[in-house]
Amino acid sequence: MKNAKNWFGFDDTRNSHHLGRIGTYGEQSIEAGKGVNAFCQCDRSFSLRSTYRGSDGRFATNPICLAMPGTNKHPPVLLDMATSRIALGRQEFP
Repeated sequence: MKNAKNWFGFDDTRNSHHLGRIGTYGEQSIEAGKGVNAFCQCDRSFSLRSTYRGSDGRFATNPICLAMPGTNKHPPVLLDMATSRIALGRQEFP
C-alpha cells in the first residue's frame, strides 16, 4: 500500500465513472491495519438518478467508503455506500 508509513489514508476521486464496489479498498486497508476515507464524485454525463418525481437522471451515486481497523476489544468498521437513495447496481431500467 502507498500509505505504508501512515496509519490512515484519504482519497478523493473526481470526474470518474462507475467504480464498482469501492469497499474492496476499505477491506484491503483493514487487512493492512490501516484506515481510509474514499470519496468519489462521478462525472455529470453519468447522471442516472432522478429528482423526486423526475423522469430523467440529474444526479450520480457519488459513493463513499470509510474503513477503520479493529482493536482487541472492537471489530473493524467498514462503510461502503452511495449518496443516492438507490445504488447503481440495484435499479432496473425498462
